[in-house]
Parts: sequence; C-alpha cells; structure tokens
Amino acid sequence: MEILQHIWGATPEGEAIVIYTLRNDNGCEVQVCNIGAAIVSVKSPDRDGKIDDIVLGYKDPMSYFGDGAASGKSVGRVANRIAKGRMIIEGVEYTLEINNGPNHLHGGPTGFHARVWDAEQVNGQTLKLHYLSADMEEGFPGNLDVTVIYTFTDENELKIEYTATTDKKT
Repeated sequence: MEILQHIWGATPEGEAIVIYTLRNDNGCEVQVCNIGAAIVSVKSPDRDGKIDDIVLGYKDPMSYFGDGAASGKSVGRVANRIAKGRMIIEGVEYTLEINNGPNHLHGGPTGFHARVWDAEQVNGQTLKLHYLSADMEEGFPGNLDVTVIYTFTDENELKIEYTATTDKKT
C-alpha cells in the first residue's frame, strides 16, 4: 500500500491543486484531490478482473471549479437545498448565499466543494483532509472544523469517514 502525491495544477489564486493516489497491493487505486476533498478516480476490477475507472471524474483540475454538480466533491455545510436561502436557529434568522434558482444549494457557491482542503497522509493507506469553515462563511453561524478520512484497503474497500465540530449551533 502506498500514497503518492503530485501537483496537478493551480487554483486561480495560485494555490497548489494536489492529487493523491492511494494504491493498494492489488494494483487498484483511488485518486483524491484537495479541491473539495474530491474523489477523482477509482480504479477497480470488474467481474472479469479488468481494472477500469468507475468514477465520473474530470481529467482537467480546472473543471473542478464552477462545477454545479459538485462531482465527487464533499459538499457543505449542507447537502441539498435550503428554500429561499433562509433558516432559523434558536429564533435567529440567517440569510445564506443563493446559488440554485431561489435556493441555497450544497453550502453555496463557495461551499466546501469549492475550497482547498489541507491534506496529510496518516499511514500508507489513509488520507486525511481538513477544512475550517469560519463563522458566517456563506451565511452559516459558528466555526465548523471538518475532517474527511479516506482509507483504501487491500480488499479494495474505500472507507470514507466525516467528522465535524463547531462552537455554535449551525
């Protein structure tokens, strides 16, 4: 088992776009990008043993920007829509960014899917990505500390674990 990394490109702001390849002893692999903690590719055997990519991912890193479908990416602070971009928490109304007709979708135009996540290799089979969403980002209250952990095993299992902590109701 190994994890390789290489610079795949640069964001419009000049930050490195890094792609991580988690490769197991069977020759199968998962590729994850630090933009939106996106799963870019999963190469796994079919019923005849032929290894092929089974994920709909982009070949070009710039395609991960402005992608309304959020293909393969982690979305947040919410998945799906909030009607009219308005929500109430403990009697306080919050106005969120509108990005889907009259609604707020998947954390807004610059939600988790559009952010550069920090990444670290935990061991030979685990990649940990981290993002800190600041208080009032996209209109959401509270600082939200989010981690996604991708683990790829020699049994060709891709395990995904999300955790988050916050300092306010959100």
